[in-house]
Amino acid sequence: MDSLKSTSNVYLAPKTLLQVFDAHDGAIAKSDICNVEILFKYSMGGNPHAKTIVLFDMLGHYKWDGKAVLVLSTFATSYASIALLKQLPKDLCLLKHLFKVLNVLMKTIVDLTKCIIEFEELPVNHMILDGEAIGTTKSALICSSQIKDLRAMKNVQVHIPSLQYGHHMLNSVVYFYQTKMHNKLLDLFKETHIDNQEMLEILFALKDSFPLKDSSSQAKLWLSELKSKVVILLVSRPELFPIEVLLLLVQQMFDHPHRVNLQGSYEIVWFPIQSLDTSIVVKSIKQAWDFKEKPLMVVLDTQGMVTNLNAIDMALIWGAMAFPFSTSRENELWEEETWNLQLLLDGIDPLVAKWVEEDQNLCIYGSNTTDWIKEFNAKMRNITSAGLQLKMVYVGKKNPSDEHMKNILAIMYEKKLTSSLTCTNIYFFWLRLESMRRSKLRLGRTNDHKDQILKQLSELLDSNDKSEKGWVLLGRGSSTETLKLQGRKIMECLDLFPVWGENVAMLGLVGAIITVIEPPLLVEPCSHSNII
Repeated sequence: MDSLKSTSNVYLAPKTLLQVFDAHDGAIAKSDICNVEILFKYSMGGNPHAKTIVLFDMLGHYKWDGKAVLVLSTFATSYASIALLKQLPKDLCLLKHLFKVLNVLMKTIVDLTKCIIEFEELPVNHMILDGEAIGTTKSALICSSQIKDLRAMKNVQVHIPSLQYGHHMLNSVVYFYQTKMHNKLLDLFKETHIDNQEMLEILFALKDSFPLKDSSSQAKLWLSELKSKVVILLVSRPELFPIEVLLLLVQQMFDHPHRVNLQGSYEIVWFPIQSLDTSIVVKSIKQAWDFKEKPLMVVLDTQGMVTNLNAIDMALIWGAMAFPFSTSRENELWEEETWNLQLLLDGIDPLVAKWVEEDQNLCIYGSNTTDWIKEFNAKMRNITSAGLQLKMVYVGKKNPSDEHMKNILAIMYEKKLTSSLTCTNIYFFWLRLESMRRSKLRLGRTNDHKDQILKQLSELLDSNDKSEKGWVLLGRGSSTETLKLQGRKIMECLDLFPVWGENVAMLGLVGAIITVIEPPLLVEPCSHSNII
């Protein structure tokens, strides 16, 4: 994430559902200090009720899940210490019954603590709840959190059933709220709202006033910062993307020249999801948005309505030009596009972009075979020396190994061969092509013969046949007239340059080569006449 932090203002949802102290600015490490303080004050004289009141006073500024975790950890520390300090009898069978009771108690307390954490994660403030129900639930938490002094072993059996009953009661309450919350979330995803605030508040389960962080400044942010903006939720596992994908995403969404014109009309919020997270919000997201481990960019419009379940491909293809990143906008953009080199090379490299803008003759080519690259460059050098104006760009092949690609680029530099994209830009080039094909297929354009862009994309992406050593694509920047050649056909056409070279001025580069590949039909003399 370092590169992302330094170049953009992506917002983060920093509180993972396993960090129960995060909302209080209290790190988990602080629990050790609190444990010592609890043990010290609890070891002092006084009746159990007084000790319990002291305990609540100490933990008053923590949420209920924080209280439960701290008390549980202190309880475990206390009995671990007692076990080490006391001289236990050699025959532990005498304590077998007490150990059994203690184990049951510990398991019940742990289960209850987990239940309290699940309850605290529910954004109950955003549900219409009965006041008495909330009061009863909180009372159950208070009663269940009073851990008595277990040194009086005779009382152990008395308290276990009450804890188990409290756990059962609270578990039922949590299940009821989770079901209600799940249904409310699914309904919210389909409804129209005044703005996006209600949706965002429930998604981020507000427990404090600043649930987000600016990735560049690390400043904490209100959700109101996103009001009246298109919000793109980057839903992923904590690992996010490979670094190359992340860099292209930053380049397209934040460094794109068109972003200046939008004046901060959209923001990206990273929503990391733990693989084992059982939050009701996460469960609802997985069901409603079909999240299956692969990253999604879910788009919410200014009213909080979902307008695109995955805008990743749009972002990688068009960047900020795709605003507002809805599915309807995706269809509009494809209606405006035609198959040309400008579509393939747009924004990948500044020098190549300049050649495209100048409408120069271009040859982009790819291969993983060093000998073929040398032979191809030698023939092209002879052609350009004869006066043909042509710019050449090496774009590698799809999914190359980093080491192999670096070796090829090093040889090309050493031998002073044609221009080449950098390793990173080569990855960007193929990544955008894959995104284009996915976008087309997702929109239901599955017929290659009717959709020329999809047809050409598929041919280019599938040009990795091991029997062929390389491929070339010829054309001019914005011209729809392109020609793709592969394998032996390339060398045959280059050897015929004396035949087609003289026609380039009149027919253009592609047209001149086509006259050699597909010669026109011979016109036979007329053998009959009509008299009128």
